[in-house]
Amino acid sequence: MAFDWPEFDNDDSNFMTCVEELAHGLCFAVPRFQIFRVDNWFGPKWLGFCGKVVGAVGCHQLGNVVVPPFVQNRLTAQSLFVRNESGGYDCVGEGPQIHHIGASSHNLRNRAKNAAPDTTLIWISGKSLANRRGSFMIYSPGPKNYLAFYVEFQKKDSEWSVSQHKDISPSMVAFFRGQAYRFTRGK
Repeated sequence: MAFDWPEFDNDDSNFMTCVEELAHGLCFAVPRFQIFRVDNWFGPKWLGFCGKVVGAVGCHQLGNVVVPPFVQNRLTAQSLFVRNESGGYDCVGEGPQIHHIGASSHNLRNRAKNAAPDTTLIWISGKSLANRRGSFMIYSPGPKNYLAFYVEFQKKDSEWSVSQHKDISPSMVAFFRGQAYRFTRGK
């Protein structure tokens, strides 16, 4: 697949294939998307999580999507891809730093539509080789709301499959991965 994405020794290449297929299947018609690599696995609680309000009280929302409050030092790579004239995507660098630096409570106003307008945002986890599992989370702007979901892939024997999901079914994950196959191979 055609992502100009840094390779890390601790990423399982088959997990990265799952990520690339899912991203291709979801992003084949968006004007731009930005991918963030988080240093380690993250769970489904991050979907819609916008920060801590008072001490340990967490805030979740998906209507007016807030950038998840991953601390900057957990992000090990990021790339911005922009649609080109031939319908493919070009990597144009890292893209904007959209993750808030500072207290989690300050993140509550860090809305995706302001931080990265008209941009599909994708987070993937690192260390999939050792963990034998990996995370994929997406926020993609739509006409009224964001499409937002979380998928965890887990390696059993030598196969990677969906082991957890939130706001998407495994059959839809398979559908989007199939779309990528058709899109990238012209069928």
